[in-house]
Amino acid sequence: MFTRLAGFPAIKTLDEFDYEFAQGVKRSQIEELAGLGFVERNENVVLIGPSGVGKTHLAIALGYRAAQAGIKTRFTTAADLLLTLVAAHTQNQLKAVMHRAINAYRLLSSHSS
Repeated sequence: MFTRLAGFPAIKTLDEFDYEFAQGVKRSQIEELAGLGFVERNENVVLIGPSGVGKTHLAIALGYRAAQAGIKTRFTTAADLLLTLVAAHTQNQLKAVMHRAINAYRLLSSHSS
């Protein structure tokens, strides 16, 4: 159920991730993140790197794993989130939109477009 509501553009899994192609990505770090302890600890994860190395794949895969584990997850682009928040601020609805768009989820997974 949470998987459908998350809004993933496609389903990507950690098993499908190509570590050979994305040589800067440490499998041990991804396996640690896959345990979802960062969600329980309310920690942020930021994936940084050049275009085309798998950041979006990892964001989707971690979000998908969280949704399958029963964690309420939302996937969005950073641009869409920013537009939503700017529009809410302009309409004096920021608090309500923050609750609905961000605080309602335990994991907010996004990527830059």
